[in-house]
Amino acid sequence: MNHNDRLTRLRYALDIKDTDMVKIFELGGASFTKEEVRQLLKKKILRPTRLSVPMKPLSVS
Repeated sequence: MNHNDRLTRLRYALDIKDTDMVKIFELGGASFTKEEVRQLLKKKILRPTRLSVPMKPLSVS
């Protein structure tokens, strides 16, 4: 779990809006737009990649 995960969970637990997050970041000396906050806190879904594995013929003994 990284800092973005913790921040996202806290944000939803306290029901903090995007505009409020922008103001909070400004209080900390960082400037973000609403869209940047959304991208920063967007949940990243890792999708498994398909691996191309060649099929070996079965040998019958």
